[in-house]
Amino acid sequence: MVNAPAENVFRVLEDLDALPFLYNCVCNVSDVRRTSDHIGDTFRGTFSVIGLQFDVVFTRAELGSWPSVSSREALPPASP
Repeated sequence: MVNAPAENVFRVLEDLDALPFLYNCVCNVSDVRRTSDHIGDTFRGTFSVIGLQFDVVFTRAELGSWPSVSSREALPPASP
């Protein structure tokens, strides 16, 4: 349980510089590009898992009470 107002929690969750502190698999955030309305904001997250590092570029697709981001990488086609 977090003992803080929701606005404070969302403010921390929206802070891209805080991602490495919030998620232990994120070791770096770079190439942050913000837009005026925050829809279309992008950033590169560097993940480190079992000794391997890889970059993923994310784009904010919507902004509501809970900001969501989705990968810009295309997903493979679903298996039949």
